[in-house]
Amino acid sequence: MENSVSGEKDISVLLTALAPVLDAEVYTFATVTEAEIEKLNRSLGFFRESEGVSVICLLREAQTQGLKHEGGFRKISCSVYSSLHAVGLTARVSTALADRRIACNIVAGFYHDHLFVPVARAEEAMTILSSLK
Repeated sequence: MENSVSGEKDISVLLTALAPVLDAEVYTFATVTEAEIEKLNRSLGFFRESEGVSVICLLREAQTQGLKHEGGFRKISCSVYSSLHAVGLTARVSTALADRRIACNIVAGFYHDHLFVPVARAEEAMTILSSLK
């Protein structure tokens, strides 16, 4: 028996209910060894790639641990509970930001999508996302 939880799939509902929330913390993307993962107390997530383990963590933790990392990003979480089978949300969000030349790294969680945008463009990204319909 399948244990299923459903989120919203309709793109118009998703965009209307997007309700982006800007996190105050500054994050970075770093590469670590398996052993270094344990040193990161507040990492948001990691992904094993053929070149090594990529991790999203607090910028200050990456700097303190001396990890190879790139950039400072603010996390914008979409409050709407989106289905993992929804079609078009990532495309609409990334296109709106790309049209303004704002870099965006999107991570899909089970319940919500999370966007990582450069610190200097975070407020502008919030304005753009809040205006999507």
